[in-house]
Amino acid sequence: MSRPSISLIIPVYNRPDMIRTCLASLAPSLDDLHEVLIVDDGSTDGETPKAAREAIEALNAGSKLRLIEQVNTGPGAARNTGASEATGDWLAFFDSDDIWMPWTGQTLRDTIEKNSDVACIFFNVEPFDVPDILDGFEDKDSRTFLCANFFELTRLRPVPVILGGGYFALPRSVFAQSGGFVPDMRSAEDTDLFYRLSPAGQFLAIQHPVLVGQRQSNEDSLTRDTSAVVKGVKFMLGRYHEGHYNDPTPDEAEQALADLLAFWLHDMFWHGFGKDAYSVLLSRGTLRILANRGHKKSALKLLFIPILALLRPKNHRFAWRPKPA
Repeated sequence: MSRPSISLIIPVYNRPDMIRTCLASLAPSLDDLHEVLIVDDGSTDGETPKAAREAIEALNAGSKLRLIEQVNTGPGAARNTGASEATGDWLAFFDSDDIWMPWTGQTLRDTIEKNSDVACIFFNVEPFDVPDILDGFEDKDSRTFLCANFFELTRLRPVPVILGGGYFALPRSVFAQSGGFVPDMRSAEDTDLFYRLSPAGQFLAIQHPVLVGQRQSNEDSLTRDTSAVVKGVKFMLGRYHEGHYNDPTPDEAEQALADLLAFWLHDMFWHGFGKDAYSVLLSRGTLRILANRGHKKSALKLLFIPILALLRPKNHRFAWRPKPA
């Protein structure tokens, strides 16, 4: 049996130094990849496409690496562009500010070969602020974690598996059948895709070894763009009400959405975005979903969290204004 061919897709926007580091980390994995497609999403710095070309040339891998340029439309649309150009049996996604470990390509290829019938594979991720932190990790004792669908994985997932747009792989045919990422969304577009992929089959998480180093930013995602977060959460609520997440069962989708809402609402209040948090909390169906799925007490506390924070500040995470970036 021929080994699976993997197309790696990397969206990038205004990250010249990071794309160099990102692509350099792929050198040990190039033999295990069919192709690498770097999609520049309309960078405006005048440096990122040039840096990508120089990094591609330095890898000296011929036509295996290719730069695609497009107008700025967001990470989901950039990933869709890469997927439309890909020719591998499997698509893998990678973020331009992160790095692959030396064994990632081989581990991913071996895992796909042993689990070719799964719908999606998530990678083990280790956060870092300087790359040297990752030097102590090894590629020994491969372990995986298999779930019936995505919603089961959200309940049982082993830390530190991260369910994000730059840390997964799936058959190209499955991605095509799903319709890919919603192109006009810049927040929650990856979670929306995973919810829609859930009925496609089993989901597998690689627990060990670490495959991706996730660069840590000094800015929290909420601090950078809370409006995108609020838009993303409301988008997913709307998609849920429209019936996009009913498979494999509506109960599983509602439970996953309730857990996600509870997490984001607490985070918004803690980071000082109370107005935005209330706009989500009081959106159609939010309180009902939280109450139906084990978050009734949490929902009541969220409604009155400014008062509770005054009365018992040690027990309730709340900020009156956004924290400085």
